Amino acid sequence: FFKNRVTLAEGVTLAASGRRDKTVIWGADSPTPTKSGTFNGASYALGPNAVRCVAVDVDYSFTGAFVRGFTIRDGATTTDSAGSASAGGGFYGKGNATRAYLVDCVVSNCVARDGGGVYGGVAIRTQIADCTCSNMGGAGRSAGFWNCLITENNGNATTLETCYCVNCTIFGNNGVSYSANSGVYRNCIVVANKNTDGASNVTDTKGSVFSTGAVPECEGAFVGASPYQILAPAFGDVRVIRGSVAETAGRVSYMDISNINMPAD
Repeated sequence: FFKNRVTLAEGVTLAASGRRDKTVIWGADSPTPTKSGTFNGASYALGPNAVRCVAVDVDYSFTGAFVRGFTIRDGATTTDSAGSASAGGGFYGKGNATRAYLVDCVVSNCVARDGGGVYGGVAIRTQIADCTCSNMGGAGRSAGFWNCLITENNGNATTLETCYCVNCTIFGNNGVSYSANSGVYRNCIVVANKNTDGASNVTDTKGSVFSTGAVPECEGAFVGASPYQILAPAFGDVRVIRGSVAETAGRVSYMDISNINMPAD
Protein backbone atom coordinates (compact mmCIF):
# COMPACT_ATOMS: atom_id res chain seq x y z
CA PHE A 1 0.00 0.00 0.00
CA PHE A 2 2.98 2.33 -0.29
CA LYS A 3 2.85 5.33 2.08
CA ASN A 4 -0.47 6.00 3.79
CA ARG A 5 -1.27 7.87 6.97
CA VAL A 6 -4.04 5.36 7.72
CA THR A 7 -4.56 1.87 6.29
CA LEU A 8 -7.76 -0.07 7.03
CA ALA A 9 -8.67 -3.69 6.44
CA GLU A 10 -12.17 -5.01 5.90
CA GLY A 11 -14.47 -5.22 8.88
CA VAL A 12 -12.96 -2.09 10.47
CA THR A 13 -14.79 1.18 11.17
CA LEU A 14 -12.70 4.24 11.88
CA ALA A 15 -14.93 6.94 13.37
CA ALA A 16 -14.03 10.41 14.58
CA SER A 17 -14.75 11.11 18.24
CA GLY A 18 -15.37 14.82 17.68
CA ARG A 19 -16.49 17.26 15.00
CA ARG A 20 -15.05 16.60 11.58
CA ASP A 21 -13.49 20.06 11.32
CA LYS A 22 -11.55 19.27 14.52
CA THR A 23 -10.59 15.69 13.69
CA VAL A 24 -8.11 15.62 10.81
CA ILE A 25 -6.19 12.94 8.92
CA TRP A 26 -3.23 14.73 7.32
CA GLY A 27 -1.26 13.50 4.34
CA ALA A 28 1.80 15.22 2.85
CA ASP A 29 3.30 16.43 -0.40
CA SER A 30 6.71 15.10 -1.32
CA PRO A 31 9.58 17.45 -0.38
CA THR A 32 11.59 15.80 -3.18
CA PRO A 33 8.99 15.60 -5.97
CA THR A 34 9.34 13.69 -9.20
CA LYS A 35 6.26 15.49 -10.52
CA SER A 36 5.20 18.96 -9.45
CA GLY A 37 3.46 21.98 -10.84
CA THR A 38 0.58 24.39 -10.54
CA PHE A 39 -2.85 23.89 -12.01
CA ASN A 40 -5.36 26.74 -11.87
CA GLY A 41 -3.43 28.17 -8.93
CA ALA A 42 -3.26 24.88 -7.03
CA SER A 43 0.26 23.53 -6.54
CA TYR A 44 1.05 19.85 -6.20
CA ALA A 45 4.10 17.68 -5.57
CA LEU A 46 4.10 13.93 -6.16
CA GLY A 47 7.12 11.84 -5.25
CA PRO A 48 8.66 9.12 -3.08
CA ASN A 49 8.12 10.91 0.23
CA ALA A 50 4.48 11.87 -0.33
CA VAL A 51 1.86 10.44 2.02
CA ARG A 52 -1.66 9.46 1.00
CA CYS A 53 -4.26 10.08 3.72
CA VAL A 54 -6.33 6.87 3.79
CA ALA A 55 -6.16 3.51 2.02
CA VAL A 56 -8.80 0.82 2.50
CA ASP A 57 -8.20 -2.79 1.47
CA VAL A 58 -11.43 -4.76 1.12
CA ASP A 59 -11.45 -8.18 -0.51
CA TYR A 60 -14.44 -9.63 -2.35
CA SER A 61 -16.41 -10.53 0.75
CA PHE A 62 -19.41 -8.59 2.07
CA THR A 63 -17.86 -7.14 5.23
CA GLY A 64 -16.79 -3.69 4.09
CA ALA A 65 -14.85 -0.96 5.89
CA PHE A 66 -15.86 2.55 6.99
CA VAL A 67 -14.14 5.89 7.55
CA ARG A 68 -16.59 8.26 9.20
CA GLY A 69 -16.60 11.88 10.30
CA PHE A 70 -13.09 13.16 9.46
CA THR A 71 -11.46 15.96 7.54
CA ILE A 72 -9.03 14.27 5.16
CA ARG A 73 -6.57 16.72 3.69
CA ASP A 74 -3.20 17.43 2.06
CA GLY A 75 -2.63 13.88 0.85
CA ALA A 76 -0.52 13.03 -2.20
CA THR A 77 0.69 9.95 -4.02
CA THR A 78 4.23 8.71 -4.37
CA THR A 79 4.40 8.65 -8.16
CA ASP A 80 2.89 10.07 -11.33
CA SER A 81 3.20 6.76 -13.17
CA ALA A 82 -0.06 4.89 -13.83
CA GLY A 83 -0.99 2.35 -11.16
CA SER A 84 -2.25 2.00 -7.60
CA ALA A 85 0.64 4.05 -6.18
CA SER A 86 -0.55 7.11 -8.13
CA ALA A 87 -4.30 6.85 -7.38
CA GLY A 88 -6.36 8.62 -4.72
CA GLY A 89 -4.40 11.26 -2.84
CA GLY A 90 -7.07 11.53 -0.15
CA PHE A 91 -8.83 8.16 -0.16
CA TYR A 92 -7.97 4.97 -2.06
CA GLY A 93 -10.23 1.92 -2.16
CA LYS A 94 -8.54 -1.36 -3.16
CA GLY A 95 -10.10 -4.71 -3.97
CA ASN A 96 -13.90 -4.74 -3.66
CA ALA A 97 -13.92 -0.95 -3.65
CA THR A 98 -17.73 -0.66 -3.66
CA ARG A 99 -17.54 -1.71 0.00
CA ALA A 100 -14.91 0.84 1.04
CA TYR A 101 -17.03 3.66 2.50
CA LEU A 102 -16.21 7.28 3.22
CA VAL A 103 -19.08 8.77 5.23
CA ASP A 104 -19.74 12.31 6.53
CA CYS A 105 -16.23 13.50 5.70
CA VAL A 106 -14.48 16.42 3.98
CA VAL A 107 -11.69 15.60 1.52
CA SER A 108 -9.64 18.66 0.63
CA ASN A 109 -6.38 19.77 -0.96
CA CYS A 110 -5.33 16.27 -2.02
CA VAL A 111 -3.49 15.38 -5.22
CA ALA A 112 -2.79 12.29 -7.33
CA ARG A 113 -2.25 11.26 -10.90
CA ASP A 114 -5.79 9.86 -11.01
CA GLY A 115 -8.58 10.64 -8.57
CA GLY A 116 -7.01 13.55 -6.71
CA GLY A 117 -9.53 13.33 -3.89
CA VAL A 118 -10.98 9.81 -4.11
CA TYR A 119 -10.14 6.72 -6.17
CA GLY A 120 -12.39 3.70 -5.70
CA GLY A 121 -14.75 3.40 -2.79
CA VAL A 122 -18.10 5.08 -2.10
CA ALA A 123 -18.38 8.57 -0.59
CA ILE A 124 -21.63 9.37 1.24
CA ARG A 125 -22.63 12.84 2.53
CA THR A 126 -19.08 13.98 1.89
CA GLN A 127 -17.59 17.17 0.47
CA ILE A 128 -14.74 16.92 -2.04
CA ALA A 129 -13.01 20.28 -2.47
CA ASP A 130 -9.77 21.78 -3.80
CA CYS A 131 -8.32 18.47 -4.96
CA THR A 132 -6.12 18.13 -8.05
CA CYS A 133 -5.05 15.46 -10.51
CA SER A 134 -2.32 15.47 -13.12
CA ASN A 135 -4.28 13.09 -15.36
CA MET A 136 -7.96 12.16 -14.87
CA GLY A 137 -10.53 12.93 -12.17
CA GLY A 138 -9.54 15.92 -10.06
CA ALA A 139 -12.29 15.10 -7.55
CA GLY A 140 -12.58 11.38 -8.14
CA ARG A 141 -12.09 8.43 -10.44
CA SER A 142 -13.77 4.99 -10.47
CA ALA A 143 -15.73 5.91 -7.34
CA GLY A 144 -19.31 6.32 -6.13
CA PHE A 145 -20.69 9.57 -4.71
CA TRP A 146 -24.04 9.75 -2.89
CA ASN A 147 -25.43 13.04 -1.50
CA CYS A 148 -22.08 14.76 -1.96
CA LEU A 149 -20.93 18.31 -2.68
CA ILE A 150 -18.09 18.37 -5.22
CA THR A 151 -16.61 21.83 -5.70
CA GLU A 152 -13.45 23.79 -6.63
CA ASN A 153 -11.51 20.73 -7.78
CA ASN A 154 -8.88 20.84 -10.53
CA GLY A 155 -8.52 18.24 -13.26
CA ASN A 156 -5.89 18.19 -15.96
CA ALA A 157 -8.64 16.65 -18.09
CA THR A 158 -11.80 15.84 -16.10
CA THR A 159 -13.34 16.57 -12.71
CA LEU A 160 -15.01 13.16 -12.37
CA GLU A 161 -13.86 10.12 -14.35
CA THR A 162 -15.97 6.93 -14.61
CA CYS A 163 -17.97 7.65 -11.45
CA TYR A 164 -21.45 6.73 -10.20
CA CYS A 165 -23.07 9.85 -8.73
CA VAL A 166 -26.50 10.16 -7.12
CA ASN A 167 -28.02 13.28 -5.49
CA CYS A 168 -24.79 15.26 -5.89
CA THR A 169 -24.11 18.94 -6.50
CA ILE A 170 -21.10 19.39 -8.80
CA PHE A 171 -20.31 23.07 -8.80
CA GLY A 172 -17.40 25.44 -9.54
CA ASN A 173 -14.84 22.84 -10.67
CA ASN A 174 -11.99 23.29 -13.13
CA GLY A 175 -11.90 20.17 -15.30
CA VAL A 176 -10.29 21.17 -18.61
CA SER A 177 -12.19 18.78 -20.85
CA TYR A 178 -15.39 17.81 -19.05
CA SER A 179 -17.00 17.95 -15.65
CA ALA A 180 -18.02 14.33 -16.15
CA ASN A 181 -16.55 11.61 -18.33
CA SER A 182 -18.24 8.20 -18.45
CA GLY A 183 -20.24 6.84 -15.54
CA VAL A 184 -23.74 7.54 -14.21
CA TYR A 185 -25.20 10.84 -12.93
CA ARG A 186 -28.67 10.60 -11.37
CA ASN A 187 -30.53 13.39 -9.57
CA CYS A 188 -27.39 15.54 -9.86
CA ILE A 189 -26.85 19.26 -10.43
CA VAL A 190 -23.84 20.09 -12.62
CA VAL A 191 -23.57 23.87 -12.92
CA ALA A 192 -21.13 26.79 -13.04
CA ASN A 193 -18.05 24.69 -13.60
CA LYS A 194 -15.39 27.06 -14.86
CA ASN A 195 -14.36 25.42 -18.12
CA THR A 196 -17.31 23.29 -19.10
CA ASP A 197 -20.43 21.74 -17.64
CA GLY A 198 -20.51 19.24 -20.45
CA ALA A 199 -20.20 15.49 -20.26
CA SER A 200 -18.64 12.87 -22.47
CA ASN A 201 -19.66 9.21 -22.83
CA VAL A 202 -22.36 9.65 -20.17
CA THR A 203 -25.59 7.94 -21.19
CA ASP A 204 -27.48 7.84 -17.87
CA THR A 205 -28.30 11.26 -16.40
CA LYS A 206 -31.83 10.61 -15.18
CA GLY A 207 -33.18 13.48 -13.11
CA SER A 208 -30.03 15.56 -13.54
CA VAL A 209 -29.53 19.16 -14.61
CA PHE A 210 -26.51 20.35 -16.59
CA SER A 211 -26.23 24.09 -17.18
CA THR A 212 -24.69 23.72 -20.65
CA GLY A 213 -23.95 21.01 -23.17
CA ALA A 214 -26.00 18.04 -24.26
CA VAL A 215 -25.98 14.50 -22.94
CA PRO A 216 -27.77 11.63 -24.72
CA GLU A 217 -30.81 10.13 -23.01
CA CYS A 218 -31.04 12.84 -20.38
CA GLU A 219 -34.46 13.02 -18.75
CA GLY A 220 -33.68 16.19 -16.83
CA ALA A 221 -33.52 19.77 -18.08
CA PHE A 222 -30.65 21.64 -19.70
CA VAL A 223 -30.20 25.27 -18.76
CA GLY A 224 -28.28 27.68 -20.96
CA ALA A 225 -28.89 30.71 -18.77
CA SER A 226 -27.25 31.83 -15.53
CA PRO A 227 -26.60 29.12 -12.91
CA TYR A 228 -28.14 31.47 -10.33
CA GLN A 229 -31.47 30.11 -11.55
CA ILE A 230 -30.55 26.90 -9.75
CA LEU A 231 -28.24 27.83 -6.85
CA ALA A 232 -27.25 30.95 -4.93
CA PRO A 233 -23.47 30.49 -4.56
CA ALA A 234 -22.85 34.23 -4.24
CA PHE A 235 -24.63 33.95 -0.88
CA GLY A 236 -22.76 30.81 0.16
CA ASP A 237 -25.79 28.62 -0.53
CA VAL A 238 -25.63 25.71 -2.97
CA ARG A 239 -29.08 24.32 -2.19
CA VAL A 240 -31.60 24.25 -5.01
CA ILE A 241 -33.54 27.49 -5.31
CA ARG A 242 -37.28 27.11 -4.94
CA GLY A 243 -38.96 27.27 -8.33
CA SER A 244 -35.80 26.49 -10.32
CA VAL A 245 -35.75 23.94 -13.10
CA ALA A 246 -33.86 21.58 -10.80
CA GLU A 247 -36.53 21.53 -8.11
CA THR A 248 -38.68 18.85 -9.71
CA ALA A 249 -36.10 17.15 -11.94
CA GLY A 250 -35.06 14.42 -9.51
CA ARG A 251 -36.99 11.24 -8.80
CA VAL A 252 -36.76 8.61 -6.08
CA SER A 253 -37.09 5.98 -8.80
CA TYR A 254 -33.74 7.11 -10.26
CA MET A 255 -31.91 6.13 -7.08
CA ASP A 256 -31.12 2.61 -8.24
CA ILE A 257 -28.70 1.10 -5.72
CA SER A 258 -28.08 -2.11 -7.63
CA ASN A 259 -24.64 -0.91 -8.75
CA ILE A 260 -23.59 0.55 -5.42
CA ASN A 261 -23.69 -1.43 -2.17
CA MET A 262 -25.06 1.16 0.24
CA PRO A 263 -24.46 0.39 3.92
CA ALA A 264 -27.28 0.21 6.43
CA ASP A 265 -27.15 3.53 8.28
